[in-house]
Amino acid sequence: MDFYWWLQLILFLAALYFVQRKLLAWGRYSHYPPTAQGIWLPFFGHMFSFGSDPIAFFLGQMKKLNTDIFSFELFATDCIYMGGDEAQGVFYSAPESTLNAAEAYKFMIPAFGPGIVYDCPDKKFQEQRKFLGKNLSLGAFRRMVDIIHTESRDYLAEVWKDKGSLDFYHDVGEMAMRTSVHALQGPQIRELVPLGYAKYMEDIDHAISILSFFFPNLPLPAYRKRNLARKKIGEMIKKVLSLRRENESLQEPDFLQMLSSSTYADGTPVTDEEIAGLSVALMLAGQHTSNITTSWLGIFLLSYPEVLAEVNKELDEVWPEGTDLDLDKVQNMKYLGLCIKETLRLRPPIILIWRKVMEPFKYKNYTVPKGALVCVSPAVSGKMESLGWSNPDQFDPMRFERKEDKAFVNSYLAFSRGKHSCIGEKFAYLQIKIIWATILRNYNVTLKGSVKDYPVDPTQILAGPTPPVIFNYEAKKKVV
Repeated sequence: MDFYWWLQLILFLAALYFVQRKLLAWGRYSHYPPTAQGIWLPFFGHMFSFGSDPIAFFLGQMKKLNTDIFSFELFATDCIYMGGDEAQGVFYSAPESTLNAAEAYKFMIPAFGPGIVYDCPDKKFQEQRKFLGKNLSLGAFRRMVDIIHTESRDYLAEVWKDKGSLDFYHDVGEMAMRTSVHALQGPQIRELVPLGYAKYMEDIDHAISILSFFFPNLPLPAYRKRNLARKKIGEMIKKVLSLRRENESLQEPDFLQMLSSSTYADGTPVTDEEIAGLSVALMLAGQHTSNITTSWLGIFLLSYPEVLAEVNKELDEVWPEGTDLDLDKVQNMKYLGLCIKETLRLRPPIILIWRKVMEPFKYKNYTVPKGALVCVSPAVSGKMESLGWSNPDQFDPMRFERKEDKAFVNSYLAFSRGKHSCIGEKFAYLQIKIIWATILRNYNVTLKGSVKDYPVDPTQILAGPTPPVIFNYEAKKKVV
């Protein structure tokens, strides 16, 4: 009797919730974008259709509904998807007073810390972006080439040995961490990587999920580990900054040093706590996305022998045996660059870019209400024939020589667009080129299976391959 009573109560509450949501939508919204078809559950909304394969979900709904804008629900939150050139153009041209990035990404505040990036006024945030950009200059890149190459070469000599099999996704994560930290934050932070820094960054990274997007402060073990890790990394960075001030010989022309001497437009200096937060932001924005892209690039290269042969041919031409690697050589790895760009078209790490609606706006005959979350998808844009992509499922680096990415303004969005576009694009290309050039100059590498055997990991908010990614390798010669 008790069981049936509780069952009826649950069903009644679910029905009440459903009716309440629908009445609220019908009464509050006029000309609301059409609702996604498929499985819908109270509170969870379309989570189960969306979560299994977001890209297929968006492509499928646009086709079913015959529209470039539609609504869906996640965790009792109204969401709007905008796809295609026109809709995405509206998304990117809207002012912050209408579509606000900071309000959408509040869930990152526990990772970055107070007063950093999404927890400050837009004017201050843009100044912080400029601080980050100063350390990504041509001169800085010339200095970084040797650092990234040396770290990659040393890792291969230490771990890969002569012959074997390994999970490349794990290994490239180690290389991406070492190269990113040393190149951007200097040798003192690099020395801390095996002493806890890498583990703390991993704890912060693992706390970022679709659940944390909506509920970033639940009393969960992962969030407690994130908060502790953020505190510990802050302590590490502040200690290095203090040592550098006491001993000028420890100072390096890197990100930490640049920030420690920077001031905002009003004359306020950047604090050590802000430096720590911006350091975490830089690493989260770059290191994991580079790890994912480097892995996907390997999967594609080793799945298409003719592409790999062309990459090796180019490396032989631009980096002759017995010569040192420098920025000019890296920049001349143009075909490898096209392979990276094509990898990012098919498998961008960030598949959704969000904004929160601060005031209602109209698109075509629809009204997007205040409080909703609006998104576009670089991954979906890269698969749409209507945006200029021929045979969009085919890995074809030469499509960029044909200017397919220029067919429409919003055809290629791997690094987003506008004032919130990724400032680390050039560093990402530099890092990924050097890592793969170093691998291919020293090893013959094969992939177990092909790209079809490595689906996107649906459990993570960033779209990496489902591990393990098994590589077999054999040394060509002494690592150079």
